Amino acid sequence: MKIGIDARAAARYRGTGLGTYTHRLIWALSELDRYNEYTAFAPAAAPAGPAGSGGETPPAWAPDLPLTANFTVFPFPAHPDRGEEDSTISRELASGAFTLHHVPHNGLGFPPDPPCPVVTTVHDLIPYVLPQTCTRRYLDRFLARMPEICARSALILTVSRHTLQDLYRILGVPETKIVVTYEAPEPCYRPLPFAEANARAAEKYGLRGPFFLYVGGFSPRKNLPALLSAYAAVRNDLPDRPPLVLAGSLDPAGQRLVDRAKDLGLTGEVLFPGFVPLADLPYLYRAARLFVYPSLYEGFGLPPLEAMACGTPVISSRESSLPEVVGDAGFLIDPYDPDSLATALLKLGSNPEAREALRHRGLRRAKAFSWRRTAAETLLAYEAVAG
Repeated sequence: MKIGIDARAAARYRGTGLGTYTHRLIWALSELDRYNEYTAFAPAAAPAGPAGSGGETPPAWAPDLPLTANFTVFPFPAHPDRGEEDSTISRELASGAFTLHHVPHNGLGFPPDPPCPVVTTVHDLIPYVLPQTCTRRYLDRFLARMPEICARSALILTVSRHTLQDLYRILGVPETKIVVTYEAPEPCYRPLPFAEANARAAEKYGLRGPFFLYVGGFSPRKNLPALLSAYAAVRNDLPDRPPLVLAGSLDPAGQRLVDRAKDLGLTGEVLFPGFVPLADLPYLYRAARLFVYPSLYEGFGLPPLEAMACGTPVISSRESSLPEVVGDAGFLIDPYDPDSLATALLKLGSNPEAREALRHRGLRRAKAFSWRRTAAETLLAYEAVAG
């Protein structure tokens, strides 16, 4: 087979759910499959940074994608109009006799008039389920295009049974057209030595002593005002009064949380370290006493799985796909019930034995997910489409 993969999310959104999925799937396919031919379509950009000390020009920027005998990257000019990029990819597909093309980021990027079958990964249907949590531009685009994308896709991959059920319930996509391929933690997420993790957290982020951690963006569907209220209700009863750390870029939604924490009298107890690079996340996960993820809706939900892979006890929501990911290895709460979250924070925050039990269950649970398995199941789906 000759397979095209739209790698724009891997290039532009590395660290988000869509970007991580695309990046890790491409790498896992390149390591698993040395037989079929792959072309990853990624935007090119100007050279990054100044010339080297010897005056040489640095190489043109390229995303972190594999280059093997059967795996190539097709760079194309980045364009502010993503529709222009879609057309560029479609023209290249038409010229190259591709067996199929994969659009891994919710179908937005589906090529116009594709000359070959298209496999689409639909991660979630958030605009249908929680439209109030989406930007108007994304909401309008998603609602306008998703029915056609699902109808024109030769096969749809999803990252959870929950999304499969949403596709069937909301858009009427038959289950026979959908294949579930779970995501997995990246290799960097592992149980690092606790002392080493504590040292990194203290040195780079000033976190000296135990803390509770949240990672995963500040969208309204993450339910963080409820987390702030629950933490405010129990913080005085917690041993050591660990601060709550909310990691992420302080966009307008993040700034509103800063203001909310101030209104609750939590200044100095709820900390906002800003964006945390991938290299530091395993250390913060491992150093945290608890990882808390009270989201209202997730297509998959990588952060709880990453935390479990690092050996951190997890409190998570029992909504949407999260029970599929966490299983019985985390403390599942009702995100619509503030008392449920406050009770979990107090119970686990005060009970080292309960945390240790969850830590071991989480490590076992995380090992059940593998990007190699995801790649193998994706390859089987490609073969089914190719006949």
